[in-house]
Amino acid sequence: MPTDDSNLGMIMTEPYGVVGAITPWNFPVSMAAWKLGPALAAGNAVVLKPSEMTPFSTVYLAELAIRAGLPAGLINVVLGDGPVTGTAMTGHPDIAKVSFTGSTGAGTAIMANVARTGIKPMTLELGGKSPQLVFADADLDNAAAAIAQSMLSNAGQACVAGSRLIVEECIAAPLAEAIVTRMEAAKPGPTWDETSEYSPIISKRQLNRIHGIVEAAVEAGGECLFGGAQMDAPGYFYQPTLMAVRDSSSPAITEEIFGPVLTMQTFADEEEALALADHPTYGLAAGLFTRDLSRAPGADAKTPGRNRLGQPLQPLSRPHPADRRLQALRHRQGSWPRGLPRQPQEQERAHQPLGESNEILFDRTHPRRRDRPGSDGCRLAGPFHRRQAFRLHVNRYVFSLVLRLL
Repeated sequence: MPTDDSNLGMIMTEPYGVVGAITPWNFPVSMAAWKLGPALAAGNAVVLKPSEMTPFSTVYLAELAIRAGLPAGLINVVLGDGPVTGTAMTGHPDIAKVSFTGSTGAGTAIMANVARTGIKPMTLELGGKSPQLVFADADLDNAAAAIAQSMLSNAGQACVAGSRLIVEECIAAPLAEAIVTRMEAAKPGPTWDETSEYSPIISKRQLNRIHGIVEAAVEAGGECLFGGAQMDAPGYFYQPTLMAVRDSSSPAITEEIFGPVLTMQTFADEEEALALADHPTYGLAAGLFTRDLSRAPGADAKTPGRNRLGQPLQPLSRPHPADRRLQALRHRQGSWPRGLPRQPQEQERAHQPLGESNEILFDRTHPRRRDRPGSDGCRLAGPFHRRQAFRLHVNRYVFSLVLRLL
């Protein structure tokens, strides 16, 4: 590669070697494939530990891979729980890279274990508490259908479930009614039943945890507009639940419930909406329902400080400052070889946290990168306060949704 002097610069592509991957129980086959594909394509072998609650589909996937001709030893499935098997695997000296999807608590334990047993690269995709903003000009039928489906799908057991509804106060009542109508109509049943529209909870323990958070939120002043109890039916079914919450410190807002519980908060103006949407711990994804594209974060050129849609500097799949955001410690999903050359059109970026409320973002391909004397292509995106953080974050995930609702 070119250098500034007579030195020889080279980029060497090489696999990590053995990648340790841990998958959650909510989407066991797709999560296993998500981790196996990139790692194998880059020349790695994989030791894969599925959740102890959903191991069989992963074992069968490995059997199918061998039948298809994959050499034995490239995919290795180990079974067991997190505290014993997961700890042994992530701390093993022959595991060169760890890829984990699961809860924030488990991800924190993995980080601690790796720090204790030997530093190695990690990809952690952790919890989410995704907001869905609905403005008065939105198509309420489309919004209600999308919001209800996000909670009914897999019974809300997904990190990107839009579990926080934030709606303009003048349309809160009709939107809530439309969502409840769809919740009432959902047909529960086993996941293998093609007519089923609503899945069970993974375990009795998780069902009890969901109900415990709902009860705590009611005690803290929340009001269940629909649901709020276990279904009177065989299996671990919990009623789809819509809860009106006024206090952002409610357990239903602060905790990742990982179940079919949708909270509803109201706002009077856009600034209040963005303040409610930002979360002190979780981020990950967001939704925006409006016919006004100027409300899409970053699209309104009249508002200073917003990141414009289409501008090359976009939010990265990067950690937020560690003392604020723990949910998205992710780089490239899977395990790509160190030093792999990027495509010429790909932006070369890096980040360096400056503390709780500031962050430097580097974008060396930005056309205006030398606007500032001495910047050397670096653009300072601070102060990176919470409202700006949400605007940047939602921009990545929701633009296609906004266009679809026009």
